[in-house]
Amino acid sequence: MNQRNHLFFFLFVCMTTPLCRSAGTLANSVLDWEFSRMDGAVNQGEFGWEYGYISNFTGNDGSFYGWHPNPFYWQQPTDISIYWPQGYTPPAEAWGIGGDSTGCRPPMSWKDGGYPWAQALNDQWAAVRRWQSSYTGIIRISGSVGRYYDSLQGWDVVFSVAINAEDLTAPVLYSIPIPWNDYTLHTYVLPSVSVQQGDHITFLINAAGALAHNSYIRYTATIEEATLVRVPNVTQQSLVNAEKTLIGSGLLLGGVQYDFDPLTPVEHVSSQNPNAGAQIGQGAAVDVTISLGSELEAVDIDDDGGVGLSDLAVFSGYWMHADCDSLLWCAGADVNRDGYVDADDLLVVAAQWVQVRDI
Repeated sequence: MNQRNHLFFFLFVCMTTPLCRSAGTLANSVLDWEFSRMDGAVNQGEFGWEYGYISNFTGNDGSFYGWHPNPFYWQQPTDISIYWPQGYTPPAEAWGIGGDSTGCRPPMSWKDGGYPWAQALNDQWAAVRRWQSSYTGIIRISGSVGRYYDSLQGWDVVFSVAINAEDLTAPVLYSIPIPWNDYTLHTYVLPSVSVQQGDHITFLINAAGALAHNSYIRYTATIEEATLVRVPNVTQQSLVNAEKTLIGSGLLLGGVQYDFDPLTPVEHVSSQNPNAGAQIGQGAAVDVTISLGSELEAVDIDDDGGVGLSDLAVFSGYWMHADCDSLLWCAGADVNRDGYVDADDLLVVAAQWVQVRDI
């Protein structure tokens, strides 16, 4: 095989396999677009990627509602117009709405970006690219998102990542609002996402309100096999020690909730999610529940062994406060540690009134 044939063979392998990507990389939105265009056009479905829109528009008998692939492929050089700001260089090719006579219009997707469309809250068209997984396991999704031009004033948009989203009400894995005056290029990481072969990882740019004019958004996505770590057991540990244990295992402390648990020491972890022994992606978060002890322990605000007038005095002093932070919890009046001193706390106080405990 001569040098020229070697080159063509190498390019063919790059275009049809993931060998040109780094080890463990399953998809890369920009590189896969580049590989696709090497045969002359970026086709729907190549390397698992599809380009389209998800709309909540129910007019025209609902024919535009939900997910649809973009019907029009635009490519330079051409005399066909593209919906692009005057004086700015458009992409080499794009998928969008339109045709030869009307040009390429949003919702659009191109190599490293997308542009949604909206004319009302019930007439939104999110620009979507989605990747169909050929892999079953835990993946890591990362990338960047921000406005394409810092000299154009657009509208508020929302960038989201979801699995198998077919309409705009689908639950999302990740979401970040991008206000009209935010020109920051944001990075995002989803370190541990469980997928099955055939699942669609869906990336959406949608209007946050009724309009999306000039909302050209730059974004990228890399999908990799996650580096797996085993979740350690942090139950019965203090919150501080639990966080140290998780960080030492390559994980993060996630959400912290509080609950009454007389079997676990106060201010120690009573349960965790995921459970100890589970395998998740490195950098993922583990949620924990912290014990408040028994209800009687929690309501004994002054720690004198019983619930009486002195505890009620503290409680009433913070009644209806809505800013109890995790340092003092309104001097203990926020009995259930939800940030408020309200009727939920009062019910616990009433249930334990004049009760006595051993100390």
